[in-house]
Amino acid sequence: MLSNEKFTKARHYIMTHARPLDRALFEFEFMDKSPRTVLDILKTYQNEDGGFGQALESDFRTDKSSVLATTVAMQYVHELKLSEPNDMIKQAILYLIREIQEFPKGSPLNYFWNLTPFESNHSLHAPWWSGKKLEPPRIEEWPNPSVEVIGYLLRYQQFISQSLYDEIVGDLQKYLKFVPKLTEFIYYKFLCFKRLIHHVSQELSEDIITMLDTTFENLELLDEQKFEEIKIQRLITEKTSYLYQKHPKKMKQLIENEVKRLGDDGGSHPLWKWGEDEIWKQVEREWTGKCTYELLVTLKYCDLLHIGS
Repeated sequence: MLSNEKFTKARHYIMTHARPLDRALFEFEFMDKSPRTVLDILKTYQNEDGGFGQALESDFRTDKSSVLATTVAMQYVHELKLSEPNDMIKQAILYLIREIQEFPKGSPLNYFWNLTPFESNHSLHAPWWSGKKLEPPRIEEWPNPSVEVIGYLLRYQQFISQSLYDEIVGDLQKYLKFVPKLTEFIYYKFLCFKRLIHHVSQELSEDIITMLDTTFENLELLDEQKFEEIKIQRLITEKTSYLYQKHPKKMKQLIENEVKRLGDDGGSHPLWKWGEDEIWKQVEREWTGKCTYELLVTLKYCDLLHIGS
């Protein structure tokens, strides 16, 4: 699926244009380098309050901590497959606990998280990441980011109380009871469940799969134009990914389409744009480095990285 020439160009793009963080992750995944370099660089994005900022999320360039940037940091941590959490991870989890927001009394759910603080609006950011005044989301909107955050709290449950564990699991159970399928910005919510599902019980996992099955009964959702600018390498990261297991032939075709779209420079370029030209040039390079790495990882873990002529 990927020629020697295209792999070489993709690797060259990452090693010359990607952020040091994404270069280090590439070296860890493809060159057997230590995860320590990734962790050391990731640590530079962490603030004293334990949260992450410093433009770790390339479309949200505030230095201040946010739930958004902290979930991105945890996505990097997940890539490393660490057996034990370090202090950086512990502090990130404690930050996420402090960022818990409570629904009003009488609401079906207990907690939610706000992605971007209102105070961050003065910093450079994509228009869709403008901070809003804090208010509880509608239950249909709740998964992004709350479901993803809950996944990290469950993954590192040694840092949370039993009562919090019970309440957030209860919120998941109630959501799945009230919402039979995903609607509105489906793939952003899908990613949150994708990052959660390995950290819940077998029973909850089965309930999530049932909800996803109901969602994707509408096969039109598998058309690329429905992906809401999300690239296929984010939805499919390995052969066990939900969509790959359910629709392997279709997903292989979509991955092949993304390979064909690689630029002459070897990069997998973002499908969106914002900001002035000079700002966007830097953001675009960062995203292209990250998206290119992610595509190579998808190819590797779907057994599609057969370098040939």
